[in-house]
Amino acid sequence: MIDRLDGSRIVVTGAAGLIGRATVAHLVAAGALVTGFDLSPEAPMDGIAWAVGDITDEGALRAALAGADAVVHLGGIAGMDVTDDISTYRINTVGTYAVFSIAASLGVQKVVYASSINASGLPLGRLKPPTHLPYDETEPTAFGDSYSLSKDANEQAARMAHATWGLELTGLRFPLVRDITLDGGARFAAHVRAALDEQAVRQAYEGWSYLDVTDAARAIEAALLRSTPAAPGILVAAPLTYLSDDTTAAAAAVIPDVPVQGLSGREVGLDLTRAREQLGFEATVAFEDVGGGLLQPVRA
Repeated sequence: MIDRLDGSRIVVTGAAGLIGRATVAHLVAAGALVTGFDLSPEAPMDGIAWAVGDITDEGALRAALAGADAVVHLGGIAGMDVTDDISTYRINTVGTYAVFSIAASLGVQKVVYASSINASGLPLGRLKPPTHLPYDETEPTAFGDSYSLSKDANEQAARMAHATWGLELTGLRFPLVRDITLDGGARFAAHVRAALDEQAVRQAYEGWSYLDVTDAARAIEAALLRSTPAAPGILVAAPLTYLSDDTTAAAAAVIPDVPVQGLSGREVGLDLTRAREQLGFEATVAFEDVGGGLLQPVRA
């Protein structure tokens, strides 16, 4: 890990993306010396160095990571339906392995990498339900898509990179990440309403979880400054769902065969113990606090 952000040289891959832009802004504000690495030729903001390249390009990565104290690896294919499934798996796995390998060879002190709630395979594949709500990072896996499989492979690569090369890593299992505050929460509400209508079971398997992009950046800061196991990735999410119903009632309506254990009120269907204990992280932006109306898990 690094002991402070101020003055630290940090490379952010995928810096032009949603989480990337917020992370760059957060790190710059904390005094870090940031290099953005992305396919995009345009830097997301002034005041940082910018390197254009592909995360599967060893030469471009090596040049960008040279001299870095830490790397925040957000580059890759962010979900299904962005490209074909072979490209999704190849870019995510080869790119992440390349970042880990090159970072280790250059003596980088810490790598924080973007994993996903889908590292379990459950939400996207829906081959089996969670054993219970809330579930944690030890939930048994079941894979039915290339994106989820790639995220599991990346966590396995992190284990190897730490065990073999001594690289310090932290993975973050991000849920749905959005700028919750846009249009007073209206955009997020519309997105989630459509998701609930089209894929109600998937949202339930995700525990009706979400995270504001500024909280994603805060979680990354926490991971940079702490030593954690290299894997599994740590679930990070807002502590309450975006639903109007209590979580137990929502589960009974959508996934009645999944038992709910110990959840109170609208607590999210994910066990966030590791985020609190290993990262000291709790989300601060709540959907209901930015003007968005809470949603029913299924339409009446």
